[in-house]
Amino acid sequence: AGLAKLVPYIPKGLEQTNARKDILSALNPVLEKEKLKKSEMKELVMPILKCCLDRIGEVRSLSEVTLKCCVEVMGFKYVNGKLTNFKKAEKLSLEPILGKYRTGDLLSDANNTGATAASSTSKETTGTPTKKSSSSSRRTRSPAAGKAKSKKGGGGAATAGRKGAAAGGGGGSMELLDLIMKCSQREKEKRAKKDARRMKGQNELDRNEIEDLKESLAKFTKPDFHKQLMHKNFVEFSKAINVIERALNEAEPKVYDRVVGILDLLLKWVSFRLCDGKLNTKVVKTLLKFLQTLTSALDTNEYEMLEGEAKNLLPYLLEKVSGHSM
Repeated sequence: AGLAKLVPYIPKGLEQTNARKDILSALNPVLEKEKLKKSEMKELVMPILKCCLDRIGEVRSLSEVTLKCCVEVMGFKYVNGKLTNFKKAEKLSLEPILGKYRTGDLLSDANNTGATAASSTSKETTGTPTKKSSSSSRRTRSPAAGKAKSKKGGGGAATAGRKGAAAGGGGGSMELLDLIMKCSQREKEKRAKKDARRMKGQNELDRNEIEDLKESLAKFTKPDFHKQLMHKNFVEFSKAINVIERALNEAEPKVYDRVVGILDLLLKWVSFRLCDGKLNTKVVKTLLKFLQTLTSALDTNEYEMLEGEAKNLLPYLLEKVSGHSM
């Protein structure tokens, strides 16, 4: 969802030791799919090297995965040169970690070549493996066919489930389509353009911004749903979150379009909740779970965030969540 636009905010977030695990856990899967340019990855090298020295083993393990991506993009020589910025003891700890990625790819290629050669030799010496291979390929096609049938059956069950939910008023796609109105791409881009001009380091929503958020959400949501979203009580606004999550999990295109139409407002709404003085671990976990569902839907549809959308969330997320133990 536009990782390059979020990169400037990641180093600051990694300075917060309590936030490292969550940030790296979210960052690594995205780095595997979306390759950054050298100019972008350059910003992450030093923060990731520092994370490799973290006192928590899980953070160090996650950092090493990210470090490998840094070496692949920047090259071993560049990353290794950054070790001069560390103390002698730290450098001694980092050298063996970084050294693993200096020859890792060469060893991997050698192993693959050896496996291929062994396979060819086996085929030349006997015809039996070839027959087994063909029968094996037939067997591997069967599960695929089974999956296809399963998907057909599952589709019917999902449809029946949606109809049941709509009839019982229990949420889902149909309910959300009645609660969120359509917003044009042009209108959303106009709002996002305004938010993109937000000053860096401004990590609090002022009163005027909150009032604008309330008015904008009121324009695109039904009154009762708007009341739930803006309710001070956690139980009430979490009901609104659950409705959106259930609908997104059904992967209905119309629902996705409605949500993306007000994505900038939903992200700002999450920031508004993060800036609330009553923020606690339970609220943080609920909001992070909602963001995970939302970003998963965006990734599935290969959506790239507008700059204004990213700025509506990330600075607040890094600033507020870092102090909470998950």
